[in-house]
Amino acid sequence: MWEAVESATWCTGGQMAIWTPPPQKTALAKRKEAFMPHVSFIYGDLANKLRANLAKELQPSLDSRRLKMKKLQVWRTLGPAETWELVAEQSLIS
Repeated sequence: MWEAVESATWCTGGQMAIWTPPPQKTALAKRKEAFMPHVSFIYGDLANKLRANLAKELQPSLDSRRLKMKKLQVWRTLGPAETWELVAEQSLIS
């Protein structure tokens, strides 16, 4: 499986990663498993064990829930998170 590693689309209300890189910014990297779009309720530089414990704790309360996203944001995600740039934003609820 190959994935774009330089650019992503994020949805707030949590962050939903949907890979949509612009052709001129695409870098390919070999990946072992397929990318799965997801919603992140906690974001940060956390240890893998802490991430796993938080996911295990949250999973039962989030199963089968529907989420409403208020807006869609496209971010340029090159480099560290503090240097990411908001490219575009669109309201999803009128």
